[in-house]
Amino acid sequence: MAAYWAACAALAYHLGYWAELAAPVSPPPSPPWAVALGLLSAAAPQPFYFAAVGPAAAAARPVRSWAAVTLFALTNGLLESFAFRAVRDAGAAAAGRLLGAGAIPPAAAATTRALGGLAALVAYCGAVHALFWERVFPPHLPSRDDPAARAAMRTALALFFPMTLAFAALDLRAVVAAHALADAAAAAALRLPPPWGYREREGRE
Repeated sequence: MAAYWAACAALAYHLGYWAELAAPVSPPPSPPWAVALGLLSAAAPQPFYFAAVGPAAAAARPVRSWAAVTLFALTNGLLESFAFRAVRDAGAAAAGRLLGAGAIPPAAAATTRALGGLAALVAYCGAVHALFWERVFPPHLPSRDDPAARAAMRTALALFFPMTLAFAALDLRAVVAAHALADAAAAAALRLPPPWGYREREGRE
């Protein structure tokens, strides 16, 4: 996890995202629909996510570490948002290069770049959660013997998807805020142990 965060921080420095985050907000602001969708899609899935993973997490870790919840939400909410932004920008740039300069009207070109950025962001979010976070987090996927929990997880994932659409349109500050909110709720549901407890947890499993 530390290596992932360090890579995100270094990438952000290279691409100028730290300076952008520290600079005064410049117009135009994020579209109101994207702000509303980002906050809604960060909050709406959480009851279903708690229903899917909360009971098993509570049985495995009776004490919730609020220090770990806060640390994870603030750190990952900031640093992984840089990765999201970089992937979105790369996808948009790739779509633009495929089109070629002046190949289609400007409005259509802008839409195509936005869709390219969204597609790249969706692919990255799916890959990083399936290949990385599922290995880092404590075991939490619902058992096949618990159809209610599996249905709750599917509902949560479906409600999380609009956040990706919002992230593709939000400014960096808004992405960080919505992402940190979602991370805080997820870490609380998982009763995420603090980093200094990971080795102890792995030894018990």
